Amino acid sequence: MENGKTIKELAEEFGVSKQAIRKQLTDDFRENYVQTNTANPSNQLVVTVAGYHILKSHFIKGFDRKPSSNQNEKVGGNVGGNLVTTLEQYNSDLKSEIHSKNEQIKSLQEALNYQQQLLDQQQQLNVDDKQLIQSLRQQLALENSETENATTTESTEEKASKDQRINELESQLQQEKENKQLSTKKWWQFWK
Repeated sequence: MENGKTIKELAEEFGVSKQAIRKQLTDDFRENYVQTNTANPSNQLVVTVAGYHILKSHFIKGFDRKPSSNQNEKVGGNVGGNLVTTLEQYNSDLKSEIHSKNEQIKSLQEALNYQQQLLDQQQQLNVDDKQLIQSLRQQLALENSETENATTTESTEEKASKDQRINELESQLQQEKENKQLSTKKWWQFWK
């Protein structure tokens, strides 16, 4: 490449079409880096060495070495090597992204399992509360039936004591329920 390369030679070397090379040949680029080969009857455009380096850096990323002076060098080998390097880097990037996504999935799965465990605990507490309420109602009904059998008429004092007993049992139930909820909550859930 003493005087430069034609568009066809550049397209073959970079592994792109001639149209892609021509697209990069703006008016400013043509003024500074392109010459017309008048020795050839078809007036071929020849890109100078400086223009060649600019185009090569555009089409082949990571190019930072000077071109080889060996004219017999295989054109496809250089492009293939750079393509392999680029694809390996792309593959490495994809693997790291997949690893990152897998870590996110793992973290979300752990959070989901924890939430499911909390939901199961809450449902178990609800079942326990319903059973306790049912047993208290049965106990109260039993007490009521025993007192009705003993005396057919109740004084207002007895009714008040029964109401007080009911209120005590309900407050006891409420206190037990709050204690259970507090014992299952973590420190960051106390304000809820």
